[in-house]
Amino acid sequence: MTRSGSAGCCTTTPGFLRARPSPATLAIRWDRYLKSNSSALTADEKAGFQTFSKAGRPSCHAGLLVGGNIFQKLGIANPWPGDTDLSVFTVTKREADKRVFKAPSLRNVERTAPYFHNGKAPTLEDAVRKMGHYQLGTELIEHEVRGIVTWLRCLTGEVPHDHIRQPELPVSTAATPKPDLT
Repeated sequence: MTRSGSAGCCTTTPGFLRARPSPATLAIRWDRYLKSNSSALTADEKAGFQTFSKAGRPSCHAGLLVGGNIFQKLGIANPWPGDTDLSVFTVTKREADKRVFKAPSLRNVERTAPYFHNGKAPTLEDAVRKMGHYQLGTELIEHEVRGIVTWLRCLTGEVPHDHIRQPELPVSTAATPKPDLT
């Protein structure tokens, strides 16, 4: 895919390709690609993004963080198996909110296993297969799964050290409550 070849996905998912670097993960290759550096991604990564786009996921994983900005029912196409987590419903008590979860950012997704709210997908490959089946109602074939995972890995970046530094805590005094160690 060339930069001009990416225009097709822009027409179906406006704004998806207008992402800017996240303050939490700077300098990922995907960001360089979006800034017209066509050599920032390999041909396999570009093809993986095309597979991801055709599968329909840019609608849930769009914008600055490649997701993380909408809530979505889990199990739209096929019921999610054996799940008793009612998610947002436990707060809102609205029937429509049962099994509604935040669609996560895909930045650094390869570093955040296991996947989903219940950790039942141990690998990215497993998570991609499950999303295809339960969210899209399609059985992705192995080369599609591999392609999407290849693209997902280009979303990995280094977290700036100032985002992971040890926090400065207030000084403890005699009035500071002690932890309950029982």
